[in-house]
Amino acid sequence: MKLAQLTTLLLISVPAPLPAATGVGDCQPGAVLESYFDAFNAHSVDGIMSLIHDEFQWIFLTGDQAAVEISGPEQLRSWLEQYFLSTPGARSTLEHVISDGCLASTRERAYWSSGDSEKSQTALASYQIRNGKILRIWYLNDSD
Repeated sequence: MKLAQLTTLLLISVPAPLPAATGVGDCQPGAVLESYFDAFNAHSVDGIMSLIHDEFQWIFLTGDQAAVEISGPEQLRSWLEQYFLSTPGARSTLEHVISDGCLASTRERAYWSSGDSEKSQTALASYQIRNGKILRIWYLNDSD
């Protein structure tokens, strides 16, 4: 009798596996971000766009406000083309990455030239990956 009770107790205390969320199995945020930063540093707009989801959004967080600054791949492509033309020395590095499922949060450092000197700034960002592509970026820097 005790064996039957123990077996029943074990069966009801082991949680059932959660259903897989769409696209979770192919998130690979580390690999996606590495490819994204490689393409960014090569100024490869096509390389970046190959990593962007059709429903892409870039959301800037400032103080207590959040605003969608870039919505959709076409708007991102246009912004990137203009940015790389105006900032030919632009590059970024990942200083720290922590991921959980399809989300990855980063500390990034951007570099660019201003006159004869190189400037840099750190920022925090979170990336949501869906089906191996970047769906959303939430971007926060400490600029007042």
